[in-house]
Amino acid sequence: MNNDVKRGFKKKTIHETIFFKMHDWIKTITDKELALSMQRDLIVTGGSITSMLLGELPNDYDVYFRNPQTAKAVADYYLSAYIKNDMVSKIESTIV
Repeated sequence: MNNDVKRGFKKKTIHETIFFKMHDWIKTITDKELALSMQRDLIVTGGSITSMLLGELPNDYDVYFRNPQTAKAVADYYLSAYIKNDMVSKIESTIV
């Protein structure tokens, strides 16, 4: 048997890893209503899952939301930090 063969993470481990990573992120959101919307509408796809299937730790997570309103609310939440810090005078997000 070749000892260099990598084994991917089990489905349960992948699910738990993503769940806890997203939970840790959502806990940083001070707007509780937004945090609930994020939790409800969050979708993780892409390379992070592929990496774990190959037995590697992900570099990042591709995050999407089930509806554009939640995505816009998240963008607005982070954009408001720039306005509060006087880094810009006006900034807006739009749904296209």
